[in-house]
Amino acid sequence: MDDDRPRRQADDQIFRIHSRYLGPPGYTLPFSIPYRGILPGLAAGAGTLIVLSLFGLGLWRFIIAVGVAIAAAALADRYSGTDRPVAALPAIVTHETGAPRPTTPQPSLAALRPDRVPVHPLPELSDKDYRP
Repeated sequence: MDDDRPRRQADDQIFRIHSRYLGPPGYTLPFSIPYRGILPGLAAGAGTLIVLSLFGLGLWRFIIAVGVAIAAAALADRYSGTDRPVAALPAIVTHETGAPRPTTPQPSLAALRPDRVPVHPLPELSDKDYRP
């Protein structure tokens, strides 16, 4: 086969279609769950449940943990893909948040001062300058 032929552009869309869990055999869930969001969602939900159990919030800890798990799964699905795996997301966040930033904000002021704009009278045109 010839390896010099161009790659199809639709490959990324094919990967995204087949990367969803639709439900157990014989039953389809009313929503689809992205495979790459399951592990971050479970980890975030379990971590939240453990932390909230220390505070003793009762039934609310389960509801909050499910909400955090869904949010973590949605973020993992949104920011990961075939070119950027889920395992690379913590390193990306660490590098982005640890990047050096300027200590003081740079002032950016724009002032419109019409008195500073030079205005010259228009040149007078003769009859030969007009074109019909």
